[in-house]
Amino acid sequence: IVRGGLLYEATKKTAVKASAGVESYDFGNTSPLGEDLNTDIFSYDIAASWQATEKILVEAMARNGIQPAAQYVSNTKEITLASLGASYDITKSWILSLAGSWRYDDYIGKIEDPDTGALQSKHRRLYGGRLRLDYKPSAKFFDLYAETTYEDSNTNIQDDYGNYDQWRITLGLALRY
Repeated sequence: IVRGGLLYEATKKTAVKASAGVESYDFGNTSPLGEDLNTDIFSYDIAASWQATEKILVEAMARNGIQPAAQYVSNTKEITLASLGASYDITKSWILSLAGSWRYDDYIGKIEDPDTGALQSKHRRLYGGRLRLDYKPSAKFFDLYAETTYEDSNTNIQDDYGNYDQWRITLGLALRY
């Protein structure tokens, strides 16, 4: 990866971090069909934050990259994702946050469609949302949180990793020392 970037703090309340460059992925193997899975892309990563008020923080992010496709043997994918979220400090100890996200996966190697047997490019779009409540007590050695997330996945090939929508509820404890 060859990348350059910058951090720009327009005011005490507004900041933007950005980087861009060329990302080269050398898979070191071919797909089962003999396709070359090595690829080069223009990659970017941008994040912005705005402290709208003393209690409200708004954040946005977008990036792309290349990664192995864990669900398929010998395949890679280019990913593009973006998110927008906000948090509200209810009190010093309680923080409520809400975020939405979008992700697009473009698989480099072709995938066999189980319905037709045809080989085709696979694309997946994921949409998500998250609502989270954090409790950060004055005791500095732990935090508690409750979170619910939703994810909707839509793909052009209905194989074992086809369309789905999923809700998750998580309760957590973070310990520090």
